[in-house]
Amino acid sequence: MLPTSLEYVPDLIVITTQENSLDRKQWEITLQETVGPNHVIYHSVQHGTLHIAVIMKRELIWFCSVAEEDTVTVRAFKQIKTKGAVAVSFTMFGTSGAKLKPKGNLRN
Repeated sequence: MLPTSLEYVPDLIVITTQENSLDRKQWEITLQETVGPNHVIYHSVQHGTLHIAVIMKRELIWFCSVAEEDTVTVRAFKQIKTKGAVAVSFTMFGTSGAKLKPKGNLRN
């Protein structure tokens, strides 16, 4: 899953997927196995077929705020979550960051 050209695993990794064939729990276990025991899944959020996982070195967890998440569905029927977006944001060492994963036309 990680590029073979990497000499070491980065301190912070954000992985976004859509229409992943694995269920959320199995996907997160696969991510954890891939990055190894020095990293943890700090936060993950799923909205329909969209998923964001924030993975970081264990020792960095103590310097992060509580993660905030939000989702948007743009379908007329809210039960069908095939068009929309999912976002997660947090602060690390006083610097804030956010990741947004859209799917479909969000200009509706």
